[in-house]
Amino acid sequence: MVATQEEIDKKYNLRPFVDAPESKVEIPNKIDLEAIDFSTYKEGPEGLESRQKLAKQLEGALTDYGFFKIVGHGISEETFNKLKAITQSIFELPAEEKAKYIAGTYPIEQEKDSDLGIVSGVGFKPRGHWTYVKGVTDELEFINFRHYLHDEIYYNTPYPEFVQWHLSDIQAYFKYLHLQVLRRVLTLMDIILEIPEGTLYGNYFKPIPEIEKSEVTLTVLV
Repeated sequence: MVATQEEIDKKYNLRPFVDAPESKVEIPNKIDLEAIDFSTYKEGPEGLESRQKLAKQLEGALTDYGFFKIVGHGISEETFNKLKAITQSIFELPAEEKAKYIAGTYPIEQEKDSDLGIVSGVGFKPRGHWTYVKGVTDELEFINFRHYLHDEIYYNTPYPEFVQWHLSDIQAYFKYLHLQVLRRVLTLMDIILEIPEGTLYGNYFKPIPEIEKSEVTLTVLV
């Protein structure tokens, strides 16, 4: 008997993610990052002025702080909440289950000649993998997803059962980030660098048939 989505979600205790309460500690010299509002981003020749304004704002943020935040990106709060709930259940999987899917150990044909390792390969990077001074180990855990722009690879890559059932949710989010948000950020950087728009995205991130040249790794942290 084939399980249903509802049964799978119940099995892995999918539930709303509860954010930690905002700290009441007064933070000295707190920085309010520049908000780049992509709702004002306009495509085409008629939108050049809007892109130039955003590029100037982005350049200022990168010059002053090296960081920025994006608002008006088109991703709903509902989507974020769903993904946070999914992520919560993924990281609550038993350690022995995660151990079956360690990053860099997958037998993926397109990666057989690439030494991606545990940092960039598909799968989990477990806590305690790295050892620092005096034998202290790291507390960082994450899972990598690759090939989300290529269905024939993405949906045939082994993942834990719960992840398999939510691959479409994860893919939709990452594809939107890549094809819309990243493309627009890079276009603004083209304007800052005074090079033709589309140069950075077209040369380094645009999806092309040669998969190994067109993919990046996206990481989900806990």
